[in-house]
Amino acid sequence: MRLMVCSILMSLASLSWALLLLFIIMYTFSIVFMQGAIMYLQDPTSSREADSIRDGVVLWYGSVFETMYTLLASIVGGADWMDVVRPLEKISMVYRLLFSFYIVFVVIGVLNVLTGIFVERACEMSGLDRDLVIQTQLKRDETFLTEMTRIFQEADADGSGTVTWEEFKGYLENDRVKAYFTAQQLDAFDARTLFDILNDGNGDEMNIQSFIVGCQRLKGLAKGVDLVAVLQETRLLNRKVKAIMRLLDGGAPACVATLETCRLPSKTSGAGVFGDVG
Repeated sequence: MRLMVCSILMSLASLSWALLLLFIIMYTFSIVFMQGAIMYLQDPTSSREADSIRDGVVLWYGSVFETMYTLLASIVGGADWMDVVRPLEKISMVYRLLFSFYIVFVVIGVLNVLTGIFVERACEMSGLDRDLVIQTQLKRDETFLTEMTRIFQEADADGSGTVTWEEFKGYLENDRVKAYFTAQQLDAFDARTLFDILNDGNGDEMNIQSFIVGCQRLKGLAKGVDLVAVLQETRLLNRKVKAIMRLLDGGAPACVATLETCRLPSKTSGAGVFGDVG
């Protein structure tokens, strides 16, 4: 109820412009139909059916207001448009085609645009209202929690309250289960990887808390907090690598000198040995 009232209030401006467009369209077609009927009735060479046509024109097209009211009733179900167009089609088939075009254009085009405007405003309102957003999210979380609990109970074949790797593997061998996981935005292609991620690497048994928490974190695309955490860890590793590289660059000459110092006595000692041997 609250959403409907707020949506109507927010869509009043757009709805007013749409109704104005509908009014202009109805007024234009009313002038065309009335002008054609009046010109036919004023023509002295009109057919003998002029009396019957006059009765229909007076009934449906007596004035601009009556004509617009008739056109409105034709598109909202207040009158059968086949009965409404009958006096005009006796004048000319062109008016029949024109009236058919009016019905198709307004019903399929204009009225659907009005419905789309209202639905769009309702969606925007549901996204802006804090209470509605919270209520919708809580309902989604509750539904997801119920579904994941049911899946865990189905996977727990022995009813021990925990799911082992073998039970989880056997449960995911069912194609319908894989399809359901995919529908819940959970990638079940690699069962072992999924099990390790859900269980956080804590052995080959998983309790219901680990399963539900893991499914909530894995559901859908990467969340903003996950991306920020990865970015921070990457920056931290980058700083550590740069620090290590600076230490290596600063200690490189000393290391080279040490190696040279160690190498020279070796050569001298080697020569002396060979000399002694010689």
